[in-house]
Amino acid sequence: MSTRELLDKIEARQQLVRETAERLRDQIAQLTEQLAAAEDTLKRLEIARETVVELAAEDGMPLPGPLPPGYR
Repeated sequence: MSTRELLDKIEARQQLVRETAERLRDQIAQLTEQLAAAEDTLKRLEIARETVVELAAEDGMPLPGPLPPGYR
């Protein structure tokens, strides 16, 4: 195999790895967006829960029995 052929093989491999890296960057960007949206939703749900508990306490309403795991 000639030096030119070896360099061509390396170049082809580099192109494949560049394409893979680009796909991975795109996936990371999408996952980052999805994570941010999920964290935002979680934050809003936590605030909603806290508000309900505060309003219930102001009205003298007892909280329901033990909360399932994962609730603060």
